[in-house]
Amino acid sequence: MKTNEELLAEIALIRERLEEAEDTLRAIRAGEVDAIVISGSDTERIYTLEGQDRAYRMMVETMHEGAASLSADGTILYCNTRLAELLGSSLEQIIATPLKLYLVPEERDSFMNLIGESKTERSRREFTFVRSDGSKLHALVSSNTYRQDGIETSCAVIMDISDRKKVEEELQAANERLARILEASSDGFYEWDLIKDRIQRSKAELFGYSPDQTGGVWQDFMARLHPEDRARVQKAFDDHVQGHKPVYDCEYRAKMPSGEWRWIWSRGKVIERDADGNPLRAAGALTDITAKREIEDQRRRTEEVFRAIFEGAQDCIYIKDHLLRYKEVNPAMEQLFQLPAADIIGKTDADLLEPSESGYFNDVDSRVLRGAYIEDEHTRRIHGVPTTLHEIRVPLKDSEGNIIGICGIARNVTERKEQKEVTHSQNEYPSEAMQETITYLRLASKRDATILLLGESGSGKDYFAKFIHQRSPRSSGPFFAVNCAAVAPELAESELFGHERGAFTGAQGRKRGQLELAEGGTLLLNEVGELSLTLQAKLLTFLDTREFTRVGGEKPVSVSARLIAATNKDLKTEVDAGRFRMDLFYRLNVMTITIPPLRERKADIPLLVKRILAQLRFELQLPYEPQLDGTSMEILIDYDWPGNVRELRNVLERSVMLSNSPAVQIIDLGGRSEVLSDWSHTIQFPKSESINDITRNMKSRLVSEALRRSGGSKKGAAKLLGISRYSLKHYLKTLDLGFYGVHDDYEM
Repeated sequence: MKTNEELLAEIALIRERLEEAEDTLRAIRAGEVDAIVISGSDTERIYTLEGQDRAYRMMVETMHEGAASLSADGTILYCNTRLAELLGSSLEQIIATPLKLYLVPEERDSFMNLIGESKTERSRREFTFVRSDGSKLHALVSSNTYRQDGIETSCAVIMDISDRKKVEEELQAANERLARILEASSDGFYEWDLIKDRIQRSKAELFGYSPDQTGGVWQDFMARLHPEDRARVQKAFDDHVQGHKPVYDCEYRAKMPSGEWRWIWSRGKVIERDADGNPLRAAGALTDITAKREIEDQRRRTEEVFRAIFEGAQDCIYIKDHLLRYKEVNPAMEQLFQLPAADIIGKTDADLLEPSESGYFNDVDSRVLRGAYIEDEHTRRIHGVPTTLHEIRVPLKDSEGNIIGICGIARNVTERKEQKEVTHSQNEYPSEAMQETITYLRLASKRDATILLLGESGSGKDYFAKFIHQRSPRSSGPFFAVNCAAVAPELAESELFGHERGAFTGAQGRKRGQLELAEGGTLLLNEVGELSLTLQAKLLTFLDTREFTRVGGEKPVSVSARLIAATNKDLKTEVDAGRFRMDLFYRLNVMTITIPPLRERKADIPLLVKRILAQLRFELQLPYEPQLDGTSMEILIDYDWPGNVRELRNVLERSVMLSNSPAVQIIDLGGRSEVLSDWSHTIQFPKSESINDITRNMKSRLVSEALRRSGGSKKGAAKLLGISRYSLKHYLKTLDLGFYGVHDDYEM
């Protein structure tokens, strides 16, 4: 065993030799050495570095690849700095070391075979090196053997291909993923060798064929196409191959082995051309679109049906975009505006209607664009002519549920509304009480505020609510009235605010409440004091926000409607008793108008009688105009009328039905069946009538009066006339007396 002194001496000697070697290498790289002498075990070899050798050595040192001279056993005799860098080592560590030691073990024999092969021809192969830090280096090794002074030396160039290898691995992984995707896809794919005219398809089952049944040439493929599609397919492919179109894109019908025709969509392109631009290979994808084509055909047929309905409908149908411009209108809309569709499409209501009216419609349409479904009735002036439309507007949505416009349907109900509305000049009222009331009603009609009408039952509060509506800016909209006392408490909320489907037992579908139906118009809440406290709170919320929620609903509904409340109760007393909310009372009590009772406006009775009799003639379809004589009118004026106008109408209607003649006799006024105790009939000497006509008329008047006095009782009338029941029956038949209210109180 060597002593420490001997080991230290050897280490010092090795260091000295390493320093000499480093100095020599530096001198070689600097061009300061003309020759190198390498001593072997039995000889010395001299390598001169003058002239061309010096240039070659300089070139090798500046190469991007690693370079080395190897002995027959692969030992590194010389290498450049780049090789040391690639191997993660130093020149001193790798020179005189077998290069194969830096390879992964399984590739070392292959490396020595490369060295052997390079003796006859230049050889190259890819290898994996292991750096000093354990990382791997993928490299392409090129080897060639040369002989100098009878000694064979191998020259190896090592090129780093790690980046290329990484790209190749990523590409391979991508190809594998693509292969898996294609395998899982329902589409078919093809690659066509245009030179060999060979079509290679994957997923041949798309056509119902196995891979060995698909054939291989273009003509085989064309033979399976529908005869009507072949020329179109050929032209589409030729246009692409000749450069007229960037891709080949075509739909055609292909025949399956079962004989079934299926629609195929093929899309592809030339993927390789030669130097002259001639196509070499093409590739593309095939998709079975049979179901899609069937859906498109069905949709086209549906569109044709809807188009026929759209164009043939008598109602006006239109579509607006999100900017409220007309996009589609049907012929009925053209007729309404008296303009061709080209002059309507692209315009808004502001372009087509008078400025005073377009603002309301813009407000309604804007709410529809926010998701509201609005149905209303309004009057607009078109070319100066008032036109009443019953209109429904709904949001138009795309496939993702986004609102992109409005679809509207409108029906012209101008004639119906004209028939419904019979207006009278309120200046006809002669009583001072009504003239003062009318002044307040006219003032209220000009404002859009909430109105509270007070008055006794039957005084005409609902009539004057409509009076306000017809003279208000909302007169073009609908008028609805709800008698809160007549609606069952459990149904009142649904009646006012509507309900959603399934909100309660029996709610089979969505119902729009009276508030929603009054969109754009006026809603009268008669007997508002009968509402429950719960509904009063919900009504207050609507008055504050103009929004409410249907029963069982979640989405708020916005409505633009004027509210008129009416009651015969003292709401202040109701508030004190806790039966009416104080906040709602103050919200309703913005403008209060009291309708005077009929006993305080008796001067109006003749006017009211005239109107009521005219209405009864229309409602009962009487062939004559009923009238009262002066005595009957005086009786009506003298009466106090606790039931007000409602009682007056009731008395007149009953009297008209029982009188059965133009001359109306007042019957049962205030519970008294004989207001007029005396009865007489004047007969003049006949001028144009015969004695038989006069007699017949006299009998008719006597039977009528008897029936009136008996309250319609046939038994009583027969007794008053002093005739038998059979005689009365005979008179009723022969005199053609059909009385309203006549009843049988015994068997005839």
